[in-house]
Amino acid sequence: MRISSLAPETFTPNWKENQDLPPKEQIQVTVRFPSAQEFEPYGGDLDLKKTDAIGMVRDFTEKITNFEILDQKIVDGTTLVECRKNVVSGLITEIFLYILSGTELGEKREKN
Repeated sequence: MRISSLAPETFTPNWKENQDLPPKEQIQVTVRFPSAQEFEPYGGDLDLKKTDAIGMVRDFTEKITNFEILDQKIVDGTTLVECRKNVVSGLITEIFLYILSGTELGEKREKN
């Protein structure tokens, strides 16, 4: 049996009031949602203290646009988690929670 992830989805994080910026300046994040099989190595538990948030953001954040720190472009989950924790921890948390809630969000969108 082969298990694959849901299709990637792009969202606009609210971190540091990003959504209040003009659309062309907003940070956009594209994530892929893990299947049950892919979720297992990261802790496989919805207990957030036991789940590898950094690993999930690193591996399931496919693209980030409109984000730079000191002239360094942050383009994906790997470049994001390499930044100083005190600078990006809020964004990492928001992306992590978005990834975790992906299935529920997708179901709500389908109904609308």
